[in-house]
Amino acid sequence: MNLVRTVVILHNRLAGDGKSIALLADAQSESSYRWVTVDCTQTETLFASLAALDPLLTAAIVVFGGDGTLNRCLPALRECPIPVYIFPAGTVNDLAFQLGLKADWKQVASMIEQAQYMPFHALEVNGCPFAIYGALGFGADMSRYMRRTRALLGPLRRTLPLLIGPILTLAAILLSRGPRLLRIGTDTGTFELPTPGLYIANCSRFNRTIDLGWDPQCHPRKFRAIVFKAMPRRKLCRTMIRLGYFRKLEAIRDSVMVIDTSEMLIESMDDGPLRMFAEGEPVAESPRLSINVSSRPLLLFRRSKG
Repeated sequence: MNLVRTVVILHNRLAGDGKSIALLADAQSESSYRWVTVDCTQTETLFASLAALDPLLTAAIVVFGGDGTLNRCLPALRECPIPVYIFPAGTVNDLAFQLGLKADWKQVASMIEQAQYMPFHALEVNGCPFAIYGALGFGADMSRYMRRTRALLGPLRRTLPLLIGPILTLAAILLSRGPRLLRIGTDTGTFELPTPGLYIANCSRFNRTIDLGWDPQCHPRKFRAIVFKAMPRRKLCRTMIRLGYFRKLEAIRDSVMVIDTSEMLIESMDDGPLRMFAEGEPVAESPRLSINVSSRPLLLFRRSKG
């Protein structure tokens, strides 16, 4: 007797500002599997549900939402040996784009059948995991504004998703406290500098459109740090506009330091904690942030190139 294996859908009812719920019903059309939905917004329920899964009877886990939903699920997922499909049903779906995954249940079933998954090393800051990018300074402020205005700017985010981010980034720059003095330690040494913000990247493109000039698959167990040099707010705004126009990190290389490393220690040299956001969600707040590649890889479905 052949058992029907289960696919567990981790559902964030707020993903995509609520517009994604209708897509859930389509999963039932793929009758090769038994589909079970778990509300991933309840942390205790999420951990308990994943811990109870039998890997022999569970074909896959589907994270149904965007990058923020994945960020919410990562602490539980990194303890789970079952492969994960990122179903792009959120407002921002950078990792699904990077992996070549679509909002298509037929693709989900096909990739499960073909076992098209491979290890993926997430990053950690002070032990908290994140998958794609982290931000300090004006980038973190932009994420904070985005979360605060989720309901107010929901229709605009859905209509012009590539516009609202740059607008809030410029607002964050103009309203920020200015450069912070940081001590940054990496594989190659330690240095101190004032900076208005920095990004940690675990992907080849930022917001899908901006080419960061590297391929994580060619640099295993490393990540890219982009540290902005201290400059007046107007110049920083022009720098970000230039980055958005040319869509290449190379276009602003004179305004940033680029560091490829496997670990980084960031310490505040002035008063106040450092607040880090990842995938648009808060992940750490401390005067000392330790960032490294996670030693526990996830099994993520990825569409093979070509």
